[in-house]
Amino acid sequence: MSRKRKALSFKEKLDTLRKVDEDPKRKRTELAKELGLATSTLSPVVGQRETIMKNVLSFNVNAKQAKTAQHVKLEETLLTWFKEVTAAGVNIDGKVLREKADEFALALHIDEFQASGGWLQRFKTRHALVYKSVCGEVKKADEAVVSDWLEKLPSLIAEYEPRDVFNADEAGLFFNLQPEKSLCLKGEACRGGKKSKERITVLLCCNADISEKLKLTVVRKFQKPQCLKRESHLPCVYRANEKAWMTAALFEEFLSLLDRRMACKNRKILLFLDQCAAHPRQVTLQNVKLVLLPANATTHLQPLDAGIIKNVKHQFKSFLVRRLLAKIDRKDEGDLRISLLDAIHFIAMAWDRVTPTTVANCFGKCGFFGSPEEVPLEPEDPTIEDWEQLNVECTSDDFCTADDNLATCGVRTVEDIVEEATCGAADSSDDGDDIDVGDGEGPPPVAETQHPLDILRRAVAADEVSDDTCRRFYAFEQSLLGDLAKKKRQKDIRDFFIKK
Repeated sequence: MSRKRKALSFKEKLDTLRKVDEDPKRKRTELAKELGLATSTLSPVVGQRETIMKNVLSFNVNAKQAKTAQHVKLEETLLTWFKEVTAAGVNIDGKVLREKADEFALALHIDEFQASGGWLQRFKTRHALVYKSVCGEVKKADEAVVSDWLEKLPSLIAEYEPRDVFNADEAGLFFNLQPEKSLCLKGEACRGGKKSKERITVLLCCNADISEKLKLTVVRKFQKPQCLKRESHLPCVYRANEKAWMTAALFEEFLSLLDRRMACKNRKILLFLDQCAAHPRQVTLQNVKLVLLPANATTHLQPLDAGIIKNVKHQFKSFLVRRLLAKIDRKDEGDLRISLLDAIHFIAMAWDRVTPTTVANCFGKCGFFGSPEEVPLEPEDPTIEDWEQLNVECTSDDFCTADDNLATCGVRTVEDIVEEATCGAADSSDDGDDIDVGDGEGPPPVAETQHPLDILRRAVAADEVSDDTCRRFYAFEQSLLGDLAKKKRQKDIRDFFIKK
């Protein structure tokens, strides 16, 4: 007798997908029989994996259908606000939520809406919201809290290998910081205004044995900056919003992609996060388990805060100083600033150069898999010789730490959330002072690529560089020219068959 088709909740669908991932080659009829489902129920679940994962992030996991609200935009913006304020440690009850819903309705010009008690209950059910009492954050790290956490940590990670224990965190960066402005900007939080276009927020994530350093996410103010318009392959994920902050929506996107990546590898991982406003308290993931670190103790307990981010920033600043000196040496009278595209490549290079020793020391310093050790800076700090050539009043340390207090997230106003939901981030860098203007020429022809390589080859031959550096340069040259030639052949073939 055939089984009747059964309506599954989102949670049951997630459990079903987990079973499928455990043995992808297993016959669906056998699995359906084990789960007590009809094959006609199982097949759509497997085929709608992407939709199910999205619905889990947006709706109650016990719901069986993704019932949308009458005013979708209103609920989206209200939910964004709710996640940000609760993540910041603010207690929210039904009365406040209804008042805020009316405020969003007014901002969105929805005249017929009224936040009644019935609407509130449906809103809470749709999004599985619960009110929780949140203790105010302690302003200074409590030694007892740190001690208790370090005692509890071994039991949290006991069932995981170092390769499956991750940490993610954000860092703010003035990517066009000029040395002479370091003292003016030191300690600047930059929560908006003109300075927001001079900064980026970078999301970093790696595991304890450094076998995986995930692709960086870079957030800036402009959605389509000129210098990125023709760049189809970036060494990062690029996103934008008005304040150049990490938001709950952007972080949930990151989590969803990470969860799918681990599901494809049939891996279960542990991800440690601090309690910033962008990090979710209620999210359903299949292969990623979130652990929130104690509030205001991340400098003691979070590996990325223990020295990894500092190393990345210092290496970035070293690249910046070298570029500045190169422009001065060739008497470049143009703008000494770099483009966002340059900054993205610099931060990606800095991230790539973080060593396994640094990562291991930082995880060990925070109680993970080893004994605490001091974390040395990588040898790519701006050198004394480089710094003295700049002849500026501030110190190298002032320059490297000027953006340490940059805000990377926060609770946005109703106006900010509504503007992003209705208009998105600014389309492009339309301020005349911005270096991105006119910097979107796209990649050079293959023939033009050879000339700078010839110059570099002569430099390698003329200067006293190591044999290892020579070998790496030759390998890079051959790899680059090979890839460009292959791309050109593919383009020529397409042009041949697509006649005008």
